[in-house]
Amino acid sequence: VPRRKSANPISAGMLPPPPAPMPIPTPGSDLIVNGLSVSPTAPNARSPMSLTVTIKNQGTQAVTGPFRVAAYLDHSRVPYPGERSNTNTYWVVNQQLAAGQSLSLYSNSVATASTAITQVLNTGTHTFYAQVDSYNNQVAETNEGNNVFGPFYVNVTQGYRIYLPLVLRNF
Repeated sequence: VPRRKSANPISAGMLPPPPAPMPIPTPGSDLIVNGLSVSPTAPNARSPMSLTVTIKNQGTQAVTGPFRVAAYLDHSRVPYPGERSNTNTYWVVNQQLAAGQSLSLYSNSVATASTAITQVLNTGTHTFYAQVDSYNNQVAETNEGNNVFGPFYVNVTQGYRIYLPLVLRNF
């Protein structure tokens, strides 16, 4: 009986290539910014707003030393490593951040922020960046190239002025 050729390469005597080895993560910490938001989400011109930056240690070891997280407003380019905030808005994180742990930092929090955002935002689109480990790379990380988040765009609308109380007077 003649044998037919099989369409299945394994039964035809050919083996598939071996799977690629899974990379073994380098032990160490790896800080990233994984979120940036403003409140209110659609702020009005010349009205107060707060900024929230969420950071995460996506590494395999805890971060124990202090480090800075900086915010940048209407920066002309992506901030370079170690660049100071152009708004002087930064946080000093003095707590341990375990592997996999996240932490949210708020611009209106006196306990963690150097200052709230004090710039007057005019009507239009504004660009924000955030950088973790922003002061001289104080934390030794497995990847120093993933510390910047952005651009994050915020559209500031023209606000309305309402003067209260409204009083009707009879003269």
